[in-house]
Amino acid sequence: MASFMKEYEHLKIQLKDIKLATNDFHEKNVIGNGGFGKVYEGELCHSQSEKKSLVALKRLDHKYGQGDPQFWKEIMMLFQYRHQNLISLLGYCIKEGEMIIIYEHASRGSLERYLNDVTLTWAQRIKICLDAAKGISFLYEPNKRKQRVQLQVFEEYKHILESASQSLAYGSLVELKQILRIGIHLKDYTTWFSLNEKGEHSVTISIKDCLIPIDDFPSQYKSYMYSRFPASIYETKTKGFKTHVKTDLLSPLLTYTVNLVFRNYCPEKEYIDFKYRLKGETTTSTVKLANKRTLPNYLYISELCQFNSDGNIVDIEIDFEDHRKDIEVEGISFEPLEKVEDQVSKDKVEIPMPQL
Repeated sequence: MASFMKEYEHLKIQLKDIKLATNDFHEKNVIGNGGFGKVYEGELCHSQSEKKSLVALKRLDHKYGQGDPQFWKEIMMLFQYRHQNLISLLGYCIKEGEMIIIYEHASRGSLERYLNDVTLTWAQRIKICLDAAKGISFLYEPNKRKQRVQLQVFEEYKHILESASQSLAYGSLVELKQILRIGIHLKDYTTWFSLNEKGEHSVTISIKDCLIPIDDFPSQYKSYMYSRFPASIYETKTKGFKTHVKTDLLSPLLTYTVNLVFRNYCPEKEYIDFKYRLKGETTTSTVKLANKRTLPNYLYISELCQFNSDGNIVDIEIDFEDHRKDIEVEGISFEPLEKVEDQVSKDKVEIPMPQL
């Protein structure tokens, strides 16, 4: 991941310069809105000019369901493909929770504002169509450029790509793996999938997808800007809850940890205390410690158990008891730990793999 990020190092722009250019993201500097967030204009020095020039700055707003995958996908796409009929990438910024992409400023605004103009002649309309076609041809015509945005399906990742919640732009297996290391949504945005540095699969299931409803306690969800899922996080209100998790996306011949991913009600404390029991087990286990993650979503993760993956479907039910401190749950994650042949820690619970 470090080498991947290094490729874009020269595009980084300081947040203080962006705030100065946009008058601290003042509404007067807003020139558009979209599914990503607001677009501002301002003057900046950037990768293509040492002097200040007018640029467009797209500021990610997490409430639209966008996040790291969409952000990096757009940067990778625009960085690789440059053409006179495509808006150019000039820089980006990730700092203090902000994610901003800087583009070439389209001085005449959006094409949409001209298409319904009665003064737009047919000759001008035809030229617009031809120029748009040239841009599309540049991206997709394989005979004019070696590297294209190809929708190749690599056999190793076929099952994963078929479940992807968004279209992915890549021209090689290397590019695909770079995207997967950042992470993508699968299965209608209910599953988060990523690769680690070894190419091993990590999977997180949204709590909304695996929570077993309780009749006398309606499920309550709240927005959290760093959550990876549209449903965001589930408020336990100190009440017990049950989850039923299934996944067939894990790497074979690995030891996996099963983890609760949550937001701590007292974020300054990493010690928690709640009890849970796996279906089929007679004993109750207790979680005492949580590890805080800084990226990608600033949540806590607590290990519940371990098991050896054979690459088949994993089916686990977990019953969490009432607890003293309120927690807000994002989901259940499966993280690779070590090779199966390595000794598994004796103080962890072993889950027998289901016979399918």
